[in-house]
Amino acid sequence: MKSFPSKRPDIQLIVRAQRLDDLEALYAMREQAGVRPNVLALPFTDPDRFRERTGPGRDGMYRLVAEAILPDGVRLLVGSLGLFQGQLSSAHRADMGIQVHEDYQEIGVGSALMAAMCDLADNWLNLHRVELEVFTDNPRGIALYKKFGFEIEATLHHYAYRNGEYVDAYFMGRINPRHLHKESKL
Repeated sequence: MKSFPSKRPDIQLIVRAQRLDDLEALYAMREQAGVRPNVLALPFTDPDRFRERTGPGRDGMYRLVAEAILPDGVRLLVGSLGLFQGQLSSAHRADMGIQVHEDYQEIGVGSALMAAMCDLADNWLNLHRVELEVFTDNPRGIALYKKFGFEIEATLHHYAYRNGEYVDAYFMGRINPRHLHKESKL
């Protein structure tokens, strides 16, 4: 568990490993109108199927959650991030996905989760690269990823069907900064 700053002085943010008792709050967050359209989720998903997909997984699955500690001491789950390491010849890379509670966006939850993920990926797992897809109409998400070193590598046209239309996404990647080498001069 690690504390992170919040843009709201009355709220403290912590990031920790996901627990089984988080699944109900994660499902409710994912179903929010301000969250679902950006996380490739269909409405009316069966909660039991969600628990199967989001609960304990295989080796190489790392799930983080952000909690907001309110002035009265109440703790609320306000975000989550999954990091999914590849296997075999892809073990040097991972995919990631993130969601932030619609009432706690723009206060630092995404930054806290991304900082924790980058620390885990770079300094503990020694991953070479982390990849993600983000809808092109999600400027806040794109700005967050760029803040942490992700670059747009491709546009995925008609990537997903959302709310009655095909929408585009960017494929973004981040190389571990310790793995970037300066070009050698011959």
